[in-house]
Amino acid sequence: MQYYDFSSLYPSVMKNKFPLPNSCFIVDEPKEHNINYFGVSTCTVTCDYMRYPILPYRDKDNDKLLFPYGTFKGTWTHEELKYAVDNGYKILQVHKQIIYKKKFFPFKKFVTSLYNLRLKYKHDGNNFMQLTCKLLMNSLYGKMATKNSEDYNIIDGNDADNYSEKEFNKMIKGYDIKAKNRNPKYFKDFYFIKDNYNDVDKNYIHPILASYVTAYGRVKLHKELIKHNAIYCDTDSIITDDDFESSEVLGHLKKEMIIKEGIIVKPKMYYINSKFDIVKMKGIRRPTKDMFMLILNGQSVKQQKFIKLKESLVRMLKPNEIINFYKDLDIEDNKRQWFKKFDKSVLIGRASCRER
Repeated sequence: MQYYDFSSLYPSVMKNKFPLPNSCFIVDEPKEHNINYFGVSTCTVTCDYMRYPILPYRDKDNDKLLFPYGTFKGTWTHEELKYAVDNGYKILQVHKQIIYKKKFFPFKKFVTSLYNLRLKYKHDGNNFMQLTCKLLMNSLYGKMATKNSEDYNIIDGNDADNYSEKEFNKMIKGYDIKAKNRNPKYFKDFYFIKDNYNDVDKNYIHPILASYVTAYGRVKLHKELIKHNAIYCDTDSIITDDDFESSEVLGHLKKEMIIKEGIIVKPKMYYINSKFDIVKMKGIRRPTKDMFMLILNGQSVKQQKFIKLKESLVRMLKPNEIINFYKDLDIEDNKRQWFKKFDKSVLIGRASCRER
């Protein structure tokens, strides 16, 4: 088995054209699908069974992500819909559309400059700076889809004693009091207050840009899944029996390792061995093979964490105190729908597509 990773998948597709956010208009009752324009459509599609389905579907009954065949309704970018239609899907009805009349290249210069800098630092052996360039390239698109966070501040309740009710209310204007509690060991009365001013959208938030980055990435990944008959994929990597030439070119697949043995449980949870053990277990810090086998056998693993200020107030613990706790993980993938339970002795025992 071979493990291949894309050389900066998202940055590579960010060099493409994107819809200009302020050129959009909504089509409430579209008479035809118009997917050749940039945009997003809510529509009903149908397709026959395929090994690697293209369009994801969120099952509202059990809140699971599926890649079904048959007939189903969802919302997708036109980039994904065009690719799906080219590979056998049919659009039966379009319910609503957002069309973008103009296009532009917002990230091309940014990605090209940073990628060239990264290669230079990599050649010079400056791992710190090449990692900085990598993080900047990979992080930018997500800012376009930033959600307004519910930030909470903490105010000492005893401050209220120094003000009249009117003065105190004026002081916390723009906030909602979330909770009041007391931690007699370390703190006096305090308030959690939510900053209402965070509800204002930031001027850099344009979800259509982030949507197109991930759509471009999924289409590119799907092409490689088909081409190499992959048995596993992650956001920007595949595991396959194929052994082909590796490439360091931006957006191309490069061979990371030859896998001698491994157990793949579900996305973000696997153990593979090449020259050394590689363990991924989302939710477990610094996982090891021993931890992986404990979880696989239904046991818990010991973890440590720092107590943050808010948690210390609620649980009456000392801020920044290190505590031990035990954590277990469910080896059944509760975010997908599978036909069979996990069996580590079976290479391909489950499938994530089903008929709707």
